[in-house]
Amino acid sequence: MLLTTVIVLAVLAGALALLNTTRGPRLESAAINLGSVIDHPGQRLLLNTDQPISSIDRDQITVTPEVPVSVAVDGTAVTITFEEVLNYNTDYRVNIDPVIGLFQGAQSSIEYDFTTDDVDLYTLHRDSRTTDDGTKRPDEIRRDTLLGTGAGRALFTAERIQEFAVLPGYLAVVTLDQENRNHLTMFSLTEETELEIVLPSDTVLKDLQTSRTTNLIGFTLTSGLVGGDHDPVDTLYTYDVNEQTAVPQPVLGVDQRPLPVTDYVFVPNTTSLVAHGPDEVMYLIDVTVEGDIVPLGQHVEMRGLIPGTNSLVVADPTQGASIDLRDSTVTPLDLPADDELGDAIPAKLEVLNREGKYVRLYYAWGTDGTSRPLLALTDDEGSSFVYVPASPDTDIRDFCVSPNGQYVAVETFPRGGDSDQYPTLPGSSAMMTTFVDLSTGVSNRSINGFQPHWCK
Repeated sequence: MLLTTVIVLAVLAGALALLNTTRGPRLESAAINLGSVIDHPGQRLLLNTDQPISSIDRDQITVTPEVPVSVAVDGTAVTITFEEVLNYNTDYRVNIDPVIGLFQGAQSSIEYDFTTDDVDLYTLHRDSRTTDDGTKRPDEIRRDTLLGTGAGRALFTAERIQEFAVLPGYLAVVTLDQENRNHLTMFSLTEETELEIVLPSDTVLKDLQTSRTTNLIGFTLTSGLVGGDHDPVDTLYTYDVNEQTAVPQPVLGVDQRPLPVTDYVFVPNTTSLVAHGPDEVMYLIDVTVEGDIVPLGQHVEMRGLIPGTNSLVVADPTQGASIDLRDSTVTPLDLPADDELGDAIPAKLEVLNREGKYVRLYYAWGTDGTSRPLLALTDDEGSSFVYVPASPDTDIRDFCVSPNGQYVAVETFPRGGDSDQYPTLPGSSAMMTTFVDLSTGVSNRSINGFQPHWCK
């Protein structure tokens, strides 16, 4: 009996050894940051196999939905780098075929599925109603998600909120007092504490923006007239949240004087911004390094960054271009024609990729002399409508594309609505923000309020 058991065990051990020499590599574990892949390009999926494997070529990898990747192999570790930001709330499948064992040469395939995270949505809800005692109801900043239902959660309230911007762990909020003076407050989302930032007196704060990866806040301050001119000058300031005892600092130009701007934008994952001056000259400025200023030439219009990149889109009367802010390389950008939209009047435009795909606001005129807004997506294959208000009495106040280029947030208001009479960034009653998937034209979510944080 003992001899029989020994023989059986020996046979099983031999079979197992033979199997191990002929079986291809298997997946043992995987790791990926599901939050980072929807925020930043260049994020990685690490796959660990049960045996060392041979090198893998890019054409052995299939990602569904399709996204460009690169791959590296080190023993049992396979690192797949996603070269673009991934979509929100999306099921992905990564397949590698074949996977070849380094020593025995046995082949197999590896498949790994994951679902990316939902994304937080922040909007401003202004309330012009009054209570029974005549007190104005407070404005609110609310947080919701694309998959959420209901009205979301109020994070910050004040009698009158002009605008806000979001940082990890903080809200930067501009409020108005009874004399319409601006106040800038840092609100901690974790401790629910407030810190008011000291501003120069008799100034108007506008264009609040944040650099989320470096905890920088930017805004312009307007104070008085310059040289007897009747046009106010907007001077650019920044504030470093990491130094909460500090005061805002003016951004200095090449002459080491505070820089007047018509527009600006933070460069993702850096401490730099691009400033566009009244003379139409653009500068790349690292606000943490004195004198680190790179001229980017003279351009009529700054159209923002291509989602998921550090490429800035600019426009001139005869030619558009993109500027790679890593090395200041300028590449001509020819946008596809939008001939299919007939006599519709073009307005604001946002470019989605380096091939010139873009979404644009148009106004189409009816035979009765009234206009109707619409959003169209245009690429080399033509144009298609992605959003048209259901009611002819609804207008589009503004729109912006999500940081990963997947959605467009559309602010709408009824044309017969009442203005809230805020001196800066006035709103209207019954304002809403609708989130539209650009790949399908489907409106995934509509939320009361406006100024979605994507537009900051």
